[in-house]
Amino acid sequence: MADELPPLTPLTLPWMHETLDYREQINRLFAQYGSPLNLHHLGPFRQNFADYAALLDDLGLDHLIFFARKANKCRAFAAEAGRLGHGVDTASYRELEQALALGVPPERLVLTAAIKARRLIELAVANDVPIMIDNRDECELIDSVAQQHG
Repeated sequence: MADELPPLTPLTLPWMHETLDYREQINRLFAQYGSPLNLHHLGPFRQNFADYAALLDDLGLDHLIFFARKANKCRAFAAEAGRLGHGVDTASYRELEQALALGVPPERLVLTAAIKARRLIELAVANDVPIMIDNRDECELIDSVAQQHG
């Protein structure tokens, strides 16, 4: 039998524990919105970006850190990443459209969708958003769209 791994200890922050002191309000939120109830806090998000940037700076590396929008649908994170001067990795038409609408500059966006329909490519090309190309067919479609957009 394989050695048992120790249990994982979750990383928690004081605000998480403090939130649990508000059980009555939490119960009202569950009653109103159902479960799961997701609570988001921009503080740790900002700190994670700062920690990554400090590490990369210490190593003397030029960098642009990207928040993977697909990993979390909370728009506040995408907006905050753009506000902080970091990037947002988008993987769908809706994600790219929302990031643009939130004011994330196109040079801080990247499109990495696994399947890139013409409509998505048109949005990226029209806004000068870099596209990660996965195959020759995509490259040809992007070239066609780019030619149409001049």
